[in-house]
Amino acid sequence: MQIESDTFTVDGVECAATWTIPDHDGSKPLPTVFTAAGFAGVKEMLMPDYNRDFAEQGVMSLTFDYPGFGGSAGQPRQQVDPPQQFRAFCAALDVLTQNPLVDQSRIGVWGTSLSGGHALKIAATDSRIRAVAAVIPFIHLTPTANPELLPVVVKDAVSRVLGRGG
Repeated sequence: MQIESDTFTVDGVECAATWTIPDHDGSKPLPTVFTAAGFAGVKEMLMPDYNRDFAEQGVMSLTFDYPGFGGSAGQPRQQVDPPQQFRAFCAALDVLTQNPLVDQSRIGVWGTSLSGGHALKIAATDSRIRAVAAVIPFIHLTPTANPELLPVVVKDAVSRVLGRGG
């Protein structure tokens, strides 16, 4: 197994990414999955174990940090911005499809929590995705579904409207 660092750009911000490449002879492209952490995590949380398991099964993976998180650039730090995070998923898919090691007919996306919601959305909207796995996906925010998050979301929205950041 080989681990390689990479970067790509989202909204003018450089995002940190990690490829986990299984041992292979190079004779054929590899099935590949991509993901990012859940709600406010980073690629070093939980992902290395999954990536290792994928590699043991001959599947290459690309894991990345959202703008403003982990090894990625961007300000403000640790501000959850779901639309930007989804754009990061789209950019990661573009990077992935440019890699000659990737089998274009066997691309999957997976995620947990908020990244599970992003995985479902990109799989539903991009025909390059052939498989999706979403573990406990965060897919909808309503006062009745997630009442503990509503004050945080409202405060963040008001701050953004007033130009104060999150």
